[in-house]
Amino acid sequence: MTAAGAADNLGNHIATIRVQEDKGIDVASPAGGIITLGTDGDTFDVKGTNTINEILATGWQAGSQLSIQFDGILTVTHNSGGTNDILLGDQANMTTAAGDVLTLFFNGTDWVEVSRSVVGGGGGAGTLIDSIPCWMEAAQGLLATTEIHNMTTSTDHKVAGWIMPDVTASTINFKCKVPDALNASPAAKIRVTMSTYTGAVATADVNLQVLTWHIADGEDMDVGATNTETEVDHAVGAANDTLDVYEEALTTQPVGGDLLMGQIIRNPAAAGDDFTAPLLITNIELIITRDT
Repeated sequence: MTAAGAADNLGNHIATIRVQEDKGIDVASPAGGIITLGTDGDTFDVKGTNTINEILATGWQAGSQLSIQFDGILTVTHNSGGTNDILLGDQANMTTAAGDVLTLFFNGTDWVEVSRSVVGGGGGAGTLIDSIPCWMEAAQGLLATTEIHNMTTSTDHKVAGWIMPDVTASTINFKCKVPDALNASPAAKIRVTMSTYTGAVATADVNLQVLTWHIADGEDMDVGATNTETEVDHAVGAANDTLDVYEEALTTQPVGGDLLMGQIIRNPAAAGDDFTAPLLITNIELIITRDT
């Protein structure tokens, strides 16, 4: 065979026996992030734990394809911003395990992922930030039932939700099921979506408390209910129908499968509440990181 880039053209060939490609000599992952593969094959074992950011294109031409088997744990960086980047299919860095195989296609500039095999158990694992809607329930102190679900906006539209008045204290109960397969650091938080009420004239603070507890499967309700925490105060945005989102990180992290229960509490009499208008709570969510 003529070396890549040479002038010889072998033309079209039909192979009547097996076409066998060489496996190159094992290569160590480089300290500088740019790996150079040998000219002795199209398949290589990569040893070591250093991060790989690029594959040097010297000796390769557009249309080339190679496979790398990893002998241990390292990071393959997606689109590092270099000269001969590695463009992974999920657009995220790959963490390998021993035995994982990555196949790449060279487009003349970068190496594009064709496929990967995660027989070693690495690479394919990832995380996602999930949004779990919570059920909202009317509790004490809310406006009359006929007024709870609608609030008139400045353009005379009706918006569905729960109104928390600026005259008396009110609470909204909520609950949701915590998903399984949580990440080791789930970073759980409660997200409250609200709208300010027509007629409020200034940006101010509202005294919102987020009270939560979580009950494990089979756990006594009285025991679980002692695992509570309260987070307070949130500055709302400008008035006149402005949508606002309030997120509160939970200090005590729930466990996969828990039932998370809580309350949103507004106390207009508290020193921290000088927002002189009702709030419309339109959505409550649990935001949490889990493994895929």
